[in-house]
Amino acid sequence: MFNITKDTNLKLKFPDGTVSNIDENVQKLISQMQDDVSNNIFLPSFDKFRKSADQYSEIFLKFYSYLIANHKESMSQLYQDLFVLFCLDQKVKGKFLEFTQNHNSNTLLLEKKFNWEGVLVGLTSELNRTLKKSRPNCKIINNYFSHNFNESYNKNMFSPPLDLDLGKSIETEQNIISVNDIFLKHFTTNPIDYMSIDIEGFEMKILEEFDFKKFAPTIITIKHHFAEQQVMLDVLLSQNNYLRFFKEHSQNNAWYVLQL
Repeated sequence: MFNITKDTNLKLKFPDGTVSNIDENVQKLISQMQDDVSNNIFLPSFDKFRKSADQYSEIFLKFYSYLIANHKESMSQLYQDLFVLFCLDQKVKGKFLEFTQNHNSNTLLLEKKFNWEGVLVGLTSELNRTLKKSRPNCKIINNYFSHNFNESYNKNMFSPPLDLDLGKSIETEQNIISVNDIFLKHFTTNPIDYMSIDIEGFEMKILEEFDFKKFAPTIITIKHHFAEQQVMLDVLLSQNNYLRFFKEHSQNNAWYVLQL
């Protein structure tokens, strides 16, 4: 398996504009994959499969098989929804909480095809109004960010700064002032199955105030910025008994499963 832990000045730019540091081995792997694609080699031939498969863990190969079989069903950017369904044996009627900054959703497939119920927390009031129309079966929390974040919050640590829509009039729920309040008000069964956090720059702020002992979800996926923030997330989640999965393959996302 390629070692991707070495420090390097090489950089990889993703289609969404995100830039990540990579090492020489990752660069070689990417070049090899590009050559395979250009030569119409997408998967190893059967005689080479054993050598290819042996470098990966059994759990990764099982998930990859599930991914190949179901990838057309996914509504997530990086198949977070399929990861949740894989871990929970395609659970029906689960519970989720999703923090989001855009219309792309890690929970839409769960809601639409597996009858999950949950809460959406949009970054801006404009997004929340759209979510009310597109996700009518979900509860929308309108004021979480306007109450809990402001422009002075540690801009130097997390970038880029986000437009929190603080000056606009939005519906409010005065008793929702923290992530713990969301659980107390909207989830009578604990723990919930899945929490998705895609609010670039504010992930640690959300999690620092979270009561893991009371409300720890079975699965958490978090979008990060690759560098210091990723390390901080790993430490915090590890301290709260979560194991990270597929770090080498989930790009700018960190996927964690609670170890019972």
